[in-house]
Amino acid sequence: MNKSLFTSNSHWLLRIGVSSVFLYHGILNIINLEGVINMLPIPFMQTMLITSAQLFGSLLLLIGGVGRGDFADFTTRFGAAINLPLMIAVIFLSHDGQWVFAIKKIQQMGDMEFQAVLFFLLSYLALMGNNIILKADYEQRKIQATYLPYRTETSLLKTFGEI
Repeated sequence: MNKSLFTSNSHWLLRIGVSSVFLYHGILNIINLEGVINMLPIPFMQTMLITSAQLFGSLLLLIGGVGRGDFADFTTRFGAAINLPLMIAVIFLSHDGQWVFAIKKIQQMGDMEFQAVLFFLLSYLALMGNNIILKADYEQRKIQATYLPYRTETSLLKTFGEI
């Protein structure tokens, strides 16, 4: 299989991994809304905002990967950004800032390394947007240019606005 095909589609691994976590938790929150409200001492509206951020953020991350252009870039960045405050709250309110993963009698929720990794992945997606795709496309087109005599590196650089 062509290496550039893998490179240009590798962003889906990140998108699907992050989106699946938030989509899963959002769906669980809807199914067991009363249990979530009882577990977290927050009002109903805040619980619905959290659930909405989880669901819509994960869907926006996936939608952003399908398209190209400014709108797709915005959906990727916004989908990641709306879940960043949620992850900060989860890390510091639910997991007490404990790093080592071990379920203890005191800390029934475990510790925070999984949430920290999600926070950094979301931060990366919020900052980079669809630039992760453009870089892969640039590399793929650069490889193709070596095989096609009418396509030069200069035309590729003009396409990506680097000249």
